[in-house]
Amino acid sequence: DTEALAVSPENDGPAGELPSGAGVYAVYDTNGDVQFIGLSRNIAASVAAHWKSVPELCGSVKVRVFLVSEL
Repeated sequence: DTEALAVSPENDGPAGELPSGAGVYAVYDTNGDVQFIGLSRNIAASVAAHWKSVPELCGSVKVRVFLVSEL
């Protein structure tokens, strides 16, 4: 289970709130609809790129970081 992390515009996006490790992430709009699912080596950088290019589609994010033992 993962919980949604709200993307906060007053903090200029989620940069400091997300892990920089590898994993999967889902970007949801403010209505809770999935807008993008991605696989990344650096979740924080990938979500920041979404936030900069389409902030209107970034209401919250769910992440799952891969542990070394899972790879």
